[in-house]
Amino acid sequence: MVGPSGWTDVAFGMRFFSRVLEMSDLTSETALASAVASAKVLQVIASEQSDEWWNSNGAVLQKLIRKGLLTDEYGLHDALHPIFDRLARMYPLPKEEEDPQGEMGDFHSWIYSSISDGLRNTTTLRGVLMMLKSIVQVVPERIEHFSPHLMKLLGKILKEHVSSSTTIVNVMDTSARLLVSVLDICEISVAFLGEQRKWLMSNLVVMVEKSKNVALCRYILELVKSWCFVKREVYPTMKEKASLLLKMVTFELKNEALFNSFLELVYEIYTEPSLRRSDLTARLEPLFFVGCRSKDFALRERFLDLLDVSVPRSLFSRLMYICAVQSWEPVADHNWLHIALHLLLGATDQDGSVLPERRMSISPLITRPKTQELVRPMLRLVSATPQSVHDMWVSVFPAAWACLSRREQADLTQHMINLLSKEYHIKQAEMRPNVIQTVLTGLHACTPPMILPPHLIKYLAKTFGAWYIALEILASSLEYLKDDELTLRDNALDSLADVYSELAEDDMFYGLWRRRCLQPETNNAIALEQNGMWDQAMNAYETAQQRARSGAIPYTEQEYCLWEDHWILSAEKLQQWDLLYELGRNEGNHDLILESAWRVKDWLENREALEDHIAQLPEVPTPRRRVFEAFIALLKLPSPLEKNSEFTVILEDAMQLALRKWVSLPPHLSPAHVPLLQHFQQFVELQEAVQIFGSLASTNAQNLEKKSSELKMVLQAWRERLPNVHDDISIWSDLVAWRQNVFHSINNAYIPLITPSTQTGAANTNTAGYRGYHETAWIINRFAHVARKHDLLDVCHTALAKIYTLPNIEISEAFLKLREQARCYYQKPNDLQAGLEVINNTNLGYFSVSQKAEFFTLKGLFHARFGRHEEANASFGQAVQMDMSQAKAWAEWGRWNDRMFKEHPNDLSYAGNAVSCYLQAAGLYKSGKSRPLLARVLWLLSIDDTSFTVSRAFDTYKGEAAFWFWITLIPQLCSSLSHREVKQARYVLLNLARLYPQALFFNLRTTREEVLSTKRMVSRPSVPSAQTTPVRASESSSTNGSGSDVPGSGSDPNNSQTSLPSADNAQGIGASQNGSQFVADAAVHRPTWDCVEELVQNLKTSFPLLILSLETLVDQIINRFKPSHEEDIYRHICMLLQDALQHYMVRVNQTEDDGSLTASTVANLHRLAQGITHPQVKKEYEEDFITAKFTHYEYIQRLQQWRDKYEVLLDGRPRVQPLDSLSHYLTEFQYSKVDELDVPGQYTEDKDNNQNFIKIQKLVPKFENTRSQGCCWKRITIHGSDNSRIPFLVQLPYHRTFRREERVSQVCRTFNGVLARKKETRKRNLNFHLPAAISYIFELHCESMGFQREDPILYSCEKVKKVMREVKQSGRQFNKTDYLALKKNVVDEVSSKMVPDDVLNRTFLGPIVTEGVFAPSLMAIGRSLTETEYALDTPLRLFARDEICAWLIQRNRPVTVDQNFRQAVNLCIDAVTTRAEAMACKVDREQAATGSVPALQTVTSTISAATNPIQLTKMGETYYPWF
Repeated sequence: MVGPSGWTDVAFGMRFFSRVLEMSDLTSETALASAVASAKVLQVIASEQSDEWWNSNGAVLQKLIRKGLLTDEYGLHDALHPIFDRLARMYPLPKEEEDPQGEMGDFHSWIYSSISDGLRNTTTLRGVLMMLKSIVQVVPERIEHFSPHLMKLLGKILKEHVSSSTTIVNVMDTSARLLVSVLDICEISVAFLGEQRKWLMSNLVVMVEKSKNVALCRYILELVKSWCFVKREVYPTMKEKASLLLKMVTFELKNEALFNSFLELVYEIYTEPSLRRSDLTARLEPLFFVGCRSKDFALRERFLDLLDVSVPRSLFSRLMYICAVQSWEPVADHNWLHIALHLLLGATDQDGSVLPERRMSISPLITRPKTQELVRPMLRLVSATPQSVHDMWVSVFPAAWACLSRREQADLTQHMINLLSKEYHIKQAEMRPNVIQTVLTGLHACTPPMILPPHLIKYLAKTFGAWYIALEILASSLEYLKDDELTLRDNALDSLADVYSELAEDDMFYGLWRRRCLQPETNNAIALEQNGMWDQAMNAYETAQQRARSGAIPYTEQEYCLWEDHWILSAEKLQQWDLLYELGRNEGNHDLILESAWRVKDWLENREALEDHIAQLPEVPTPRRRVFEAFIALLKLPSPLEKNSEFTVILEDAMQLALRKWVSLPPHLSPAHVPLLQHFQQFVELQEAVQIFGSLASTNAQNLEKKSSELKMVLQAWRERLPNVHDDISIWSDLVAWRQNVFHSINNAYIPLITPSTQTGAANTNTAGYRGYHETAWIINRFAHVARKHDLLDVCHTALAKIYTLPNIEISEAFLKLREQARCYYQKPNDLQAGLEVINNTNLGYFSVSQKAEFFTLKGLFHARFGRHEEANASFGQAVQMDMSQAKAWAEWGRWNDRMFKEHPNDLSYAGNAVSCYLQAAGLYKSGKSRPLLARVLWLLSIDDTSFTVSRAFDTYKGEAAFWFWITLIPQLCSSLSHREVKQARYVLLNLARLYPQALFFNLRTTREEVLSTKRMVSRPSVPSAQTTPVRASESSSTNGSGSDVPGSGSDPNNSQTSLPSADNAQGIGASQNGSQFVADAAVHRPTWDCVEELVQNLKTSFPLLILSLETLVDQIINRFKPSHEEDIYRHICMLLQDALQHYMVRVNQTEDDGSLTASTVANLHRLAQGITHPQVKKEYEEDFITAKFTHYEYIQRLQQWRDKYEVLLDGRPRVQPLDSLSHYLTEFQYSKVDELDVPGQYTEDKDNNQNFIKIQKLVPKFENTRSQGCCWKRITIHGSDNSRIPFLVQLPYHRTFRREERVSQVCRTFNGVLARKKETRKRNLNFHLPAAISYIFELHCESMGFQREDPILYSCEKVKKVMREVKQSGRQFNKTDYLALKKNVVDEVSSKMVPDDVLNRTFLGPIVTEGVFAPSLMAIGRSLTETEYALDTPLRLFARDEICAWLIQRNRPVTVDQNFRQAVNLCIDAVTTRAEAMACKVDREQAATGSVPALQTVTSTISAATNPIQLTKMGETYYPWF
């Protein structure tokens, strides 16, 4: 009624409102409701009145609004505030010091008092702030009176807001609204805040950083935006605006949309013309680069484009901007190289063509793309991941570097050094890949190289995890340093050695120093150290230092430091800790003192002194220091973990240090990780030690047995938690020392509790009280065993001697101590008598029967070493009589008989006895130890005499047969069916067929095919009589699909590619190679093929469904995977080409040769023509090779053309094709199989059973076409039951050397078992590997360069022929030396012009790897194979026998296993053994003790001779590494 459109003649009186708004008490809900209604009416009435009305009623109105504005009722605020606002505009608030004038003076006084009180007391804040806002809107300077209280209020509200915010919210809460109200006031009057403005800005910064209210942050963003663009006043200053904007980068963690809005503001600031080159833009440069890394693609592109147009486009200018001008600190915590890439690629020609003209001749209608049309999309993709940025930078930067002038490169190098030295890069230390890794990788690819300071590269490697690229840079820098730059070269070598040392790449470190050292003493000492000969190495280092101090030899500081450091290292390995403790005390080396005290001191008794040493260590925290501190804390307060806070804090810090160190190391496991694993184990045992110490604190005489049994679980876990035997002896030493400290504390707690009655009481109480001593004895025995395995015999003796000091040990530990002591003496030829006396002086009455038997076995070994054969035989016999189940005794007795047989080769009774003992031992071992014994049994059976002395021993054996361990000898057992041991082989094979049919199937199937082939040959009219000497089936035939028959198959079916050839063609191969008969000799009544057929029928009868599945699977593979017509022609063409090259190289030295084809070549061409069935192909072939007349050189060229044509044809096929295109059966194999089949190849592994073998689940329904040099194969993949995928290569037709490859793989697997047991080879992970891949590097290079892969050979041969012809025409002499020099020059020319750098050659490894890795590895392998008895002899004899048989059969000569045959086998074994012993450097190691030659001189000399260029020129051209 009273509104603008209401009644105009309505009259109202102000007294009505006065009663409700002024006189009533606004405390009750009724009064408040009435007041709100009246206020709303008053607000409506007053809103439409004129100024005159306001002037006349102002005094009344100001009284009506006072009480309502000072309440907490929001309704009253909203209704009365417009009236107050109108009054404030009509009657502006004067300064407080001015005298109030007129009737509104009282109103102004009330305003001052009400606002001041409200701000001070934080009461009725909303009404007060609304009044204050109205005041400053009219008179902004009036804020000066209220600003101190207002800023305090702002701080108080902000503190409450921050403390109450726990999660990100998007809506305004009460505190946020109050903050907005205060900020609204401040925004209006910011210019008049004076000193309070800094508090405003600081509070704004706190809001930006800590507030989690997105709406409030967005309000602040809009506030700052208005300050930048709308209200361009003096205050806030540019500095204050910039500082606030810089803090807003934290929005990235709160809300993506908010952060993008912030970046939009930054972009607007930089694009605003009026702000260009202003102080604000200069200060906001860090934010600009934050925008350049924005996740929003469009926004990031805008920033980058803006940056791109602001930097000059020349390449050098942009590289200087990246490396010198721009500071990347604002984005140092991100990978900023995508920004640098954007700038770098922005320097390309904008309108240039991506492809050169010669590559754009496809069609004139295709528009050639411009550079930017390719670069910009590429950059968008690259910035997606750090790895793609890494790859792009590594590709682009070397290209940009190559475009610079020498001067520009020199200038850029200095700036790059400065850039890499910046401290802000440390923020990226844990990122992978980080900027430093990427930049260094790009620098390494530069040509010419960018030379960087070695110490800088070393620092970057350690700090940023750029280990391997730093090694590459440092190693390559040595090639570019000049000879007169000695200081820089020494720095590079020092840095390289430090990085190798940090990575624990000991062999590389040794190789570097062997190449670097000046004195032969250093070379000798390092060679000894590298091969674990620490005693001799320590003496060598000491001798070198003595000679240097006496002035006998010159030395460098680095070399002398090496002598000192490695003398200490040798002393540590030899456990000479007392000596090192004194050395540390004399030199003040607290690290050495603590390490020595850890081994030789009682830390409980010397706790205070050790604390002092720890306190004097360098301040740098290390996990090792924290271990010492944690143990001291544990000794101080041996209480439960939750009570010992100091111990807990130290241990947690140690874990964090170790984890940070782990992250800084290379991502894959390396030797540098092993010490950290040791630390982690130490941390675990420290925590368990708390439990032990807590138990000790509560132990008394009454509960001793109970508490001791409680500790047994922890101590048993400690027994099981040990390092590997091949781990460094220092790791073992540290572990033993730590545990002995704990065991000593157990003894201190338990021994006083053992009363005399207890000592004579029950045995279990006695055991409980001496728990600490028993554990000490156990760990000492274990450590001594490891020391003996490491050939540290003195360390072993010293450790065992400590057991004598223990008051109480278990009988088993006493036995282990004596056994270990005897074995230690046995390894020292000069101490054999002492070892025998230890055994003779031992009172055997305390030991069990099996322990007594082992003592007699050891006694027999000593007697055998002395040559006392009767005593040895008696001791072995006594051992097995005491304990018939002692496998070790049987094995050693068998070896003794075997050695006697070698000394008396005509006395086969020794061989028979050896067979009996070996069979007994194999049956008792039931482990991998049985395999070499059974191999020896089979060899001894093969050399039996006519009276069957050895066979009788086998036949009369009635013990348990270890048939599982015969499986690895199945190929030899099948071969034995044609020899005199056929009866025994048949017996074993029949049992294998009964127990493990799948292990036998594939080998037996192949043998059957060979036998059938030979049987057809025997059935011809020229068959000799049955009494003729037996011969074997063709050794050239291949195997069938079993992984156990497959040459080159790895031991792991999950990652090896196994050949899967057919047995279908074995008939023709066997018939062509074996002209002799294949029957058993007169003593064997059944022919070989009958035995084989019996075995096959036995398999089919016993396992019909299994054999049916296997036969069907193999038949499908053989019949469906036969090579196509094109593959056959390609294979034959490659064979002809290889044959032509061989003939060509033979005839190259014949200067008068007319170059015509030989008769055999012509015959081969005609033979191939008869096999071609395709009419068109046959016509082309006859035109090119039959009817045409050409020279041998032209013949090779035509073969190359045909070869290339068919390679193009074969490579044009789809690489992956569906399997059902070849065989529907194989595709649906999982539905049609009727029994579970094992994945082939698993029975060749040295496992103890087949329980966990992988079953064939199905065949992957695709196969892969593969092509190598001269042949095409197909690859199928089997899906295993464990979800693994095992690839198999189907090789058809198979090669005649597959049987030999099978034997080689067997030998390698046997040798790998030996290498895995030896410390020097195991720690280097050395094993014999048969590669399953062929490199195409040279072929791809030839294709890219536009010439044939045989052209280097043809070129060199033509060059040699031309020179020889010229020499002959001139009448000069041309001797062998001249010929080799000519070939060397030609080979060097070919290598430089036609061979890529990445092909393996004599310089591929480099001197450091050759000296440090390759030579010691060869020596370690030689030592492992020769120092282990029978490691070479036992496995090689069977394989040498089969190899000789195959050689005889190929030449149609009879096979007679007589004395001459045995002598031929012995010659083969002796040749291999002699070469292995030479690689073991036994003589060199003996001479190295005197310092005359390095310990591996023979290996080094052999490598030097093998890499001698003159020696290499003696090889045929086809043996060069690139062909």
